[in-house]
Amino acid sequence: MAGCKVDDAVTLLGRLTLVGSGDIARRLQIGEGSIVAQGVLFGLDDEIIIGRNVSISPYVKLYTATHSLGYGSRRMGPGAKSKPITIEDGAWIGIDSLILAGVTLGQGCVVSAGSVVTGNVPPNTLVSGNPAVVQKQLPFGDR
Repeated sequence: MAGCKVDDAVTLLGRLTLVGSGDIARRLQIGEGSIVAQGVLFGLDDEIIIGRNVSISPYVKLYTATHSLGYGSRRMGPGAKSKPITIEDGAWIGIDSLILAGVTLGQGCVVSAGSVVTGNVPPNTLVSGNPAVVQKQLPFGDR
């Protein structure tokens, strides 16, 4: 994780992929006690800030870049636009989920497996689906 800011007691369970333009490693911060499983992809055109005690399951993808919608001859507009991703303390992202540019996952939220998160997720909520929608409020209990 040369160049990334990784706090103490972070567990990396396998190979990660970092992609983006420029000095990408400095854009990734992982907080104390977090767990990142194998096969996670970080698209680092902007910052990804991961709080403490976050769990990121296998094959999750986090992309900070997006494109405008172009003309019919080329739908992906030129030039990427980047927006940071923030994952607050205690959040859990299920296997094979996709987190898109500009999203904040609130403290203690859960993203169900296979979800596509296109907007912010409130603290202590469970979201699922494509696009992910709130399924229920989760009880808050801090230990």
